[in-house]
Amino acid sequence: MKILLSLVLAASTVIAFTSPAKAADPCEQVLCLSGVMNGAGVVDGCSGAVNDYFSIIETKHGSFLPDHTAKKRKKQLDKCPDAGSDNIQKINDKFGRLRGL
Repeated sequence: MKILLSLVLAASTVIAFTSPAKAADPCEQVLCLSGVMNGAGVVDGCSGAVNDYFSIIETKHGSFLPDHTAKKRKKQLDKCPDAGSDNIQKINDKFGRLRGL
């Protein structure tokens, strides 16, 4: 009984002090990548959004698949209702198939 109580206490402590994972904000990604496209580079506060975008990668047997990666990244950017589809397409045309900046 003491072991069970200890396990429950340990599990609840871990749950209480574990911070939730922050989901990537597609609108922030669109804004930051638009700045990169316009020559501003990765400005302060945008490195996380840019890294989240480039962390979306599709592989097969360890090989990078640029077309599949571009489709998956576009689906992420399409989640931003305020971004124009032409802006999303320009971003994806420039960065969608790249492994990183």
